[in-house]
Amino acid sequence: MPPAIEIFGSLLDRSLDDIARCSADARTFDRHAIYRLADIWDNNTFPLMYAATTPTAWGRSLLARRGLRWMGEFGTTRYDWVVGAAPSLTDMLSRPEELRFSRDHMDRVCCWSVPLTSAGAASIDADYDLAGSTVRSIDVEREGAVLTARCSVEARRWYATDVADPEPAVLHFFLSGVDRACFDAADRTGSSVTVTAEGVTVSLGTHGEVRGAGGEIRPDDAYWHLSQAGQAADKVVPRERPERDRGVTVRWLRNAPTEAARVLHEAMLHVRRVRYGHLAYRTPVAEIAEVLAGAGSSIIAAGRSRSRAADDAFRRLTRRWQEQLRPLDTRPAAPLAEGPARLRRAVFTAEHLQWGTTRPASASVHLAVPGRRDTEPWRLAGEQLKEPEGFQLDLNDDEVAELRRDHGTLTFGSTLTVHGTTDPALD
Repeated sequence: MPPAIEIFGSLLDRSLDDIARCSADARTFDRHAIYRLADIWDNNTFPLMYAATTPTAWGRSLLARRGLRWMGEFGTTRYDWVVGAAPSLTDMLSRPEELRFSRDHMDRVCCWSVPLTSAGAASIDADYDLAGSTVRSIDVEREGAVLTARCSVEARRWYATDVADPEPAVLHFFLSGVDRACFDAADRTGSSVTVTAEGVTVSLGTHGEVRGAGGEIRPDDAYWHLSQAGQAADKVVPRERPERDRGVTVRWLRNAPTEAARVLHEAMLHVRRVRYGHLAYRTPVAEIAEVLAGAGSSIIAAGRSRSRAADDAFRRLTRRWQEQLRPLDTRPAAPLAEGPARLRRAVFTAEHLQWGTTRPASASVHLAVPGRRDTEPWRLAGEQLKEPEGFQLDLNDDEVAELRRDHGTLTFGSTLTVHGTTDPALD
């Protein structure tokens, strides 16, 4: 097994390599993977730097092992990525339990997710009026080569609450391996879930549907603890969760490594902004990953030097990163241009009440468009659309089609039509 500090640094290198791969070409852009990879380094950048600059080998090993445990045991998704990137850590790390339920500060049981199985669908049916629900939003996106969908419906509760007129519950359906997505914003009343051996189908309105290989439901319901499912979970969810090791506490980190860590940390936070869809096509992810490539190895190498030499090495790293990152700022927003493209994401959200405030209807379209030269990779482009008058989606392939604008109507082949787009909400 390689030294723990080298593994720690290699995971930063691997993160940057994976970010570069996921953003190299818009036709395979994976927004969620990029977000998850950048998010790792929110609370692991400074611990890595502290471990790498600790004077003794045993100190570096101790802090690196503690940091790796903190990183690798932070949820099942994080664990799977860490041991996939560094299989030698399998014996050192414990795979955390998948979190389905928890308790809030008032000791009320909360639901994180329910698998979209026959039992999960029956549980939702028992607690919510799906037949009388209203579709709030649909979000269909290609994550790399995989089509995913998120459908949100507002539903009346079958169970009583302790307030007279609560806001409706919102049920979020997440589907993966989607092979069919059909929706018309004019047809939003009613929904249902069908689970078979072939997969899951969520109906949306009278004629719409999303069909996928599997998925989960995430209830957004402040009163879920009063539901049948909530009362059943309350009997088995522990009152107290075991505390985790707090990881590496950064104490005596010198100025030069601190500055390098700060630049790296801010750059990864910049990349992490792709979580917000309207910033995904405006963030120069691939360029940032190229500038930072090999950062983990550089940090480990600089940390091995004696104090003064290490400080000089970190100052050189900081200066190089700052000089190359400074020109990489948020790209300006611009309306989508007509021409050939591939659809990467389509979102519609109806006007709705949230936390006592009326939110206007909106739509969003992300496309992969050809580079300016034939030899250049395709790039990501997108547009936020204010209060569309209509939205129709019929998606089941990933073919190149033509984007057209005509008198306030945006069309993408026979797949997508958005009416009333004369005033794009450029942010």
